Amino acid sequence: MKSALNLLAIKGPAPSDLLGKVLLHAISRGLQKARGTIKDEDRQRLLHFLRNTGGLNMGGSPGDIVSSAQWGILFENEAALSENECGVFWQRLLSCLPPETYWGDTPKGFNLLTEELASAYAFFAAKGCADEINAEQQNYERQLWDSFYIRLRERALLHPDGERSKELLALGRFPKKEDICRSILLAEYPEEFLHESLDEIEFSPWCSLLEKVFSRAPEKAVKMWRLLLDSACHSLKSVPKTAEALLPDWEWLALPEKEQAHALLNALNDPLFASQLFQSAFIGMLQLDIIGLCLSFGRRELGARLCETALANPHLDPRWEKPFKQAISNRHDGQKEVPCHNDGDVFRYCSVLTESSNRPYAYLTSGLALKPGDIVEVPFGAKNTPASGKVISITDCTRASAPWPPERTKSVIRVLSQGGTDNEKEQ
Repeated sequence: MKSALNLLAIKGPAPSDLLGKVLLHAISRGLQKARGTIKDEDRQRLLHFLRNTGGLNMGGSPGDIVSSAQWGILFENEAALSENECGVFWQRLLSCLPPETYWGDTPKGFNLLTEELASAYAFFAAKGCADEINAEQQNYERQLWDSFYIRLRERALLHPDGERSKELLALGRFPKKEDICRSILLAEYPEEFLHESLDEIEFSPWCSLLEKVFSRAPEKAVKMWRLLLDSACHSLKSVPKTAEALLPDWEWLALPEKEQAHALLNALNDPLFASQLFQSAFIGMLQLDIIGLCLSFGRRELGARLCETALANPHLDPRWEKPFKQAISNRHDGQKEVPCHNDGDVFRYCSVLTESSNRPYAYLTSGLALKPGDIVEVPFGAKNTPASGKVISITDCTRASAPWPPERTKSVIRVLSQGGTDNEKEQ
């Protein structure tokens, strides 16, 4: 068991001073499972072991320890490990392991440690045949495993090694099971993920989690995104895999709120940020969507500059040259800027919450007689996939007050069912 601990001690000294108490805890639990009964020969063997084994740190005589183990569970504060308990020994053992251990193979030595503890437990817990002893041993070992990995998971997700993840990202290395971008964001901005469950964190890629931040705090979300781009260093412009991983086709770009659009476009006035996005080793739909955003919000000079940067990028696939050149030509096609003032036109918008989104999006009503509660079909996402959604509210807007320029706003396709009540009036 000491050898197993030494294998586990990667980041600090192993808690070997508590190992005897952990073993006695397992033995006492086995005795409690057997209702405190113990054969005379087994009692003598246990007493012999306690008297002749050094370093157990028992805190009492062998006879007192055996008697106490028959009456109750020993050393819970030091050795307990369950879904709701984590003794000092296990806390110190966890501190010996790097957080990313959760994403890799089983730590060396852990199998041996749990096997020995489970064997001691089963020897005193089971009084039947060998099959019963094996079953008790497997159950106890599985409990230790499950409980330990609950703590290891919490540590990996809530307290990741952000600096290590930054080093890997700078080298363009992406471990198979581990999301290092998510680890960086969790380490640097833990307050943004307090409302997320461990399952939501573990099973959501970094871009999905960050997209939620874009919906509630777009300026901070841009700052978080830039942290990842800065961490990638030169690999962003030299390793296509790195650039593709850090430059997703943001779903919110299909129909952003004004605050989201302005947060991104204002940040693009920084030449470094613009260079990271448009001189990266991967370029495509994301950059084209951003240029469209520039044109929609009257940032034509910025859009033209970004277009020229994209066309000069040696990583640009020839198939994308035409769309980018067309985007540049749109600057000279005589199209007027979208006015910022109220020109008298009124547009009817509805707010729709689809099943695949966590917030409502704005659509034009297409002249349909809609009311809150109606179920409608709308084009959703970058690919305009038909999706059903519930109408949350209806609002008449001018260009100045519209949540998105009318010329670039998607429209409701059709009404699927009328779900509103007589008390729900159009707003």
